[in-house]
Amino acid sequence: SGDGDGDGDSGDGDGDGDGDSGDGDGDSGDGDGDSGDGDSGDGDGDSTGDGDGDNIGCDGVPSPDGQGNCPPQCASCAGGRCQIQCLMGGGCNGQDLSCPPGWPCDVACDGQGACQGTTVNCADGDCSISCGNNGSCNDATIVCGQGQCDVACTGQGSCGNTDVTCGPDSCAVTCGGGDNFQPQNLDCANSCDCSSLGC
Repeated sequence: SGDGDGDGDSGDGDGDGDGDSGDGDGDSGDGDGDSGDGDSGDGDGDSTGDGDGDNIGCDGVPSPDGQGNCPPQCASCAGGRCQIQCLMGGGCNGQDLSCPPGWPCDVACDGQGACQGTTVNCADGDCSISCGNNGSCNDATIVCGQGQCDVACTGQGSCGNTDVTCGPDSCAVTCGGGDNFQPQNLDCANSCDCSSLGC
């Protein structure tokens, strides 16, 4: 019986020891999971990831977020972005519209003929220009800045003879509606990702 108990004890000891070692391995595995999921994973998603959906374009340089009071050239500011609005017919014709430094900028040329012959100068932030009505951006000049630049020509004949000069980041001109019969002049310059869709 002594041998039996001893063997049993020894067996139990081995079993417990193995179990403890197993638990320890499990803990080490859990720790690895925490490090990957918590430290590296979240860090990739928040700041230095692939940039999809964030303010980091193909050049890897983050666009600034507007800080402080809304600049005077903006009709309003929302979410750290400057909103420049030309919503009335011919409202900004022939003007020079400049996005403020340090702010991403959305320029809405959505009135009929709202920005004909207008020059839009983007700054160091991301920049979007909407040409959403009849002839709204005809003969306009759009100079992209350091950030991502998107020009949407969705109105009827809204971007006829519109000049778009890209910056170093992604640059896209998209035509929709009845605009594809109008010529646009796209200068990709040194853009890392330049495209024209439907134009």
